[in-house]
Amino acid sequence: MALFKKTVKKQNLDQVQVFIEDTDNKYFKILDAPDIIPTGRSSILIDGSPALTRETDILFELIDITGKTVYVNP
Repeated sequence: MALFKKTVKKQNLDQVQVFIEDTDNKYFKILDAPDIIPTGRSSILIDGSPALTRETDILFELIDITGKTVYVNP
């Protein structure tokens, strides 16, 4: 049986102009994340605040140390 590798196309979100950059954790707060993400399944717990507006698109991508995208399943 063949194994399928899950891949994701790089979005280059670090180059997108944004209206607000959440540098003071007003909108999102990382509650739990491992220091090193191992191969296989891991979880990162992110909390949103009441400051978020309904029906707003939220984009994210996870980039490894080599600049490659990491498959995520929200």
